[in-house]
Amino acid sequence: MHPISNPIALSLGLFFTASAALAAPPELASSATPASQTTQTIRATTIQAAEPRLAFMAGTAFAVSKQGHLITADHAIRSASELRVFSSEFPDGVMAKVIAQDPNKDLALLKIAVATRPIQIAKWNTVPTGLEVYALGYPQPRLQGSELKITSGLINAMEGPRGASGFFQFSAPVQRGNSGGPLLSPDGLVVGLVQAKLSVLVGSASKDIPQNVNFAIQSQGIVHFLNQHQVPIEEVGLALNQTKRPHEIFASAQASVFSVQVINAAQTAQATADPPIPDEMRAVLISLPKDEQARLYGAFKAGFTQFKVVGSEYVMVRMNPSTAQSSADTPNFEFILSLAKPRALPDGQSYKSMVLQAQLTCAKDAMTVTRQEYKDESFGNGKTLRALKRKEDSTAEARPIKSEALKDFFKASVCGAPKA
Repeated sequence: MHPISNPIALSLGLFFTASAALAAPPELASSATPASQTTQTIRATTIQAAEPRLAFMAGTAFAVSKQGHLITADHAIRSASELRVFSSEFPDGVMAKVIAQDPNKDLALLKIAVATRPIQIAKWNTVPTGLEVYALGYPQPRLQGSELKITSGLINAMEGPRGASGFFQFSAPVQRGNSGGPLLSPDGLVVGLVQAKLSVLVGSASKDIPQNVNFAIQSQGIVHFLNQHQVPIEEVGLALNQTKRPHEIFASAQASVFSVQVINAAQTAQATADPPIPDEMRAVLISLPKDEQARLYGAFKAGFTQFKVVGSEYVMVRMNPSTAQSSADTPNFEFILSLAKPRALPDGQSYKSMVLQAQLTCAKDAMTVTRQEYKDESFGNGKTLRALKRKEDSTAEARPIKSEALKDFFKASVCGAPKA
């Protein structure tokens, strides 16, 4: 149990005291997003809302039938009003329609009005750990060019982030734009669909930077989704005595892999102007239960867009420039601490998260907490159990932040310092 005056010192290395009186809950208390508006899908877009008609390369798709069916990641196309896809056979692009989406599985089914060359899908029960795999996709086309790319690696484990089922971990390098692309076996079969990568920021607390820790949706999940939507497919067992060289795999699959361009009309610009979900949050979302996903995404939509994992707990930040005495040198902000396990208040009630208002003295890496609120649900949601606020006439002294990881995170998020 943490003392009421120093609730997060043990877990996060912060030091502050807050003498106080009870106060009304802040705006976040009613900001939870319904579960229907969020899922284990990861919402990401880089579009800006300044132009009347906009387009951006969102990800990768691949053909799963001869009738023009393509599959991709739902998070790549979730807010699209129109889509255009490109491949080596269709360099000028073909308009595509979204005909089915499953945000929970992060899968979307597209249809184009031309014949396509499907890539066969592997029976998942024939896929072993340690299998060599090849990722095909269109990563960061503005930086890396518009040609299809191939990278190689291994299947490292048959589980997703934090043990999530239905995913697997692989080491073939992927970037933004690879989402939705196929992960192929040495004999050219689809064993998974590229879904997420673990941000290098996730290791900053432990100073152990993750390398090529990526996640894909298992082929059995792809098959189940396509069967639900009556797409004619046939699963094939791996034939590892018939392996191909990487250039042969690339050549045989090239015409079947498409880059996806999302086009958004002006009326949808506001919905697509949200900041991209951080990679670190992307990895966490797919590992959470649905109710937790809703709370995390609700906090994100409420403006807590800066996100960090610290041990087994989560910290989210949003700016609060309208607060009195806020300046560039001492900005005001709010942050959420979401706990791994509930903790007890002195009256016996258990809180799962806290919402705190604070001021950061950027030059000294020091913080003053002016208000703290205890919530009975994670990610700053649910009922307020207790709220503490400093007296108006008190002169609080900023206290140094002890945790190096949090010091860097808060300074980068609040003071505008470059991120590591």
